[in-house]
Amino acid sequence: MNIFLIIIIVAAIVLAIVGGMNSAVSFLLWVAIIVGLIALIVLLFRLISAAFVLLTLTLVSGVLFSEQLLGRPLTFDHKTVFAVLSWVMFGGLLTARKVSGWRGRAALRWVLASFVALLLAYVGSRFVLEVLLHRPVV
Repeated sequence: MNIFLIIIIVAAIVLAIVGGMNSAVSFLLWVAIIVGLIALIVLLFRLISAAFVLLTLTLVSGVLFSEQLLGRPLTFDHKTVFAVLSWVMFGGLLTARKVSGWRGRAALRWVLASFVALLLAYVGSRFVLEVLLHRPVV
């Protein structure tokens, strides 16, 4: 976070506590909060973009090297399906952000849904097999 933003927030909070909440301090505090949220949103989408590139490289390398590493071609199990689904969802989110300027609750829902799909792909094997597919884990 920008050091000037931190100074503005601290100054606004101190002024609000010491001098009571007048309109100038209230405005200063709201400006600091809004600037902080905008910076946080920009940072979030930069991180999602970098993670999307890494997820793309992971999926491509998995497709290319699965037969060499595991001795069998690519299988479409729940891990592959959820990983590709999360890749499509993150790609859709980034495309919608670029084309339509998505922000706010709609973008947050897509981020969380994409993360849950990716979480199910990587660590949710037992959950997917037992709860969603009703299969016993061997």
